[in-house]
Amino acid sequence: MAKLVTALEWDGYEARVVAARFRGRDISVERAFTVTLPEGTDVAATLKTALESYNLSKLDTFVAIGRASIELRQLTLPHVPLNELPDLVRFQAMRQFTNIGDDWPLDFTYIDTGSSETFQVLAAAISPELVEQIRTTTVNAGLNPRSFLLRGFAAASLIQRQSEYREGCHLLIDLLNDEADLTVMVDGQVVFMRTLRLGSEPEQRTRQLLPELRRTIIASQNQLGSEQVDRIVLFGTEEEHAELKGSIAGTLSIDVDLHNPFSQLSLNKSLQQSLPSCPGRFAPLLGILSDEAHGRKHHVDFLNPQHIEVSTGYRRPLLIGTIGLLAAGVLIAMGIWMHLHSLDVEIERLTTQSEGMDELVKRSEELWTDRVEIEQFRDGTVDWLDHLAALSNEYPPAEQAVVTRLNASTGDQQDGRLALDGYVTDSTVIDAIESELRSIGWQTSITDAQEDSRSKDFPWRFKQSVTILPSLPVTGTQGGVE
Repeated sequence: MAKLVTALEWDGYEARVVAARFRGRDISVERAFTVTLPEGTDVAATLKTALESYNLSKLDTFVAIGRASIELRQLTLPHVPLNELPDLVRFQAMRQFTNIGDDWPLDFTYIDTGSSETFQVLAAAISPELVEQIRTTTVNAGLNPRSFLLRGFAAASLIQRQSEYREGCHLLIDLLNDEADLTVMVDGQVVFMRTLRLGSEPEQRTRQLLPELRRTIIASQNQLGSEQVDRIVLFGTEEEHAELKGSIAGTLSIDVDLHNPFSQLSLNKSLQQSLPSCPGRFAPLLGILSDEAHGRKHHVDFLNPQHIEVSTGYRRPLLIGTIGLLAAGVLIAMGIWMHLHSLDVEIERLTTQSEGMDELVKRSEELWTDRVEIEQFRDGTVDWLDHLAALSNEYPPAEQAVVTRLNASTGDQQDGRLALDGYVTDSTVIDAIESELRSIGWQTSITDAQEDSRSKDFPWRFKQSVTILPSLPVTGTQGGVE
């Protein structure tokens, strides 16, 4: 009998569920529906009731997790044997990630750059508390969690199956309730990913999305060098996004394709006649199930992070080689024993010589201590010009925000501290400012935000504090601030 499985994700507004049957590598989508989650609702209980009404209890389930819930970085690593790569990725992530602990689940995917000298990987980590929360919710909803997968990779897997998208540089847009996943794919590989917070009104969402698309394109070009986005893929249908498609194409002068994620899969008759009202939002779930049906390895799985092990086929040659080395060692030891007496004489001579160098060693230790102190001072100095440039890059354009006061200081731990006063066009811009600064690892909080009728163009004022850790690298994309 064909196996029935589900894919699931939820946010603060709704849960999305897809149920499908596997027949070998063929997949038949049986159900695709949303479950409204009012504020304060018990997610697990509400999901369980809805699932039971569709007879979808106790099924293996793949859960999609958004980019905003995890730490994600592209890492450059030396070329090492594959069995050493997971440990090297974790070691580098512990140094470069803003918030990560030894017990955080971490997984990664390899990016093929054609280099024989280095590895490029996209590494992702998630807090164990969040993993346990997702697992508990899934189990209490009456499902069996199999994998926790990164949403952006799952949506991109649908596009990777289309021959016209296997070459070139493409920007994928997955619009959800109050978020948008932006994923850059080069020759079928995901190389860049970010998530935006958006408003609820269509016109507001378009105004927020267009400049962020431009910033994402510029940021990806800075990372990829000569590669340029030559096509944009917007998940959804004409009924969902016809107006948005025209706005993007007209503003950015880039071809925009609308892609209905259900169009390339087999659907049962009832689903063919009644698709969900927003089919574009189901792209990650359909991508997950398609990968599973075709036996494709999921790129990032927080429930089953990859551990590359050495094949057992190497053990027998290794044992034979070890025995041979031991036999050779016995013969060599006999020759070494004949030289022990002469070596004792040499050791005595060198011991006498080293005693006369104690003063030189003491002076060298003093110089080394001075050098360490100088390096600590240098490393703890805040490079204000670079960090202010990064701040300007991450802020919204001048049409949306102005800064009227900026105070910069250095804390006791050599961290940079900024205090800003400003005005914005809308309260959602304040949320966007916080999200962008946190995405580059800065600690920020809004201490005051309220409407101010004195300015017609910028009716909201705010106060913001920012902390820049001394070990944090300077980063930033394209933005602006007055």
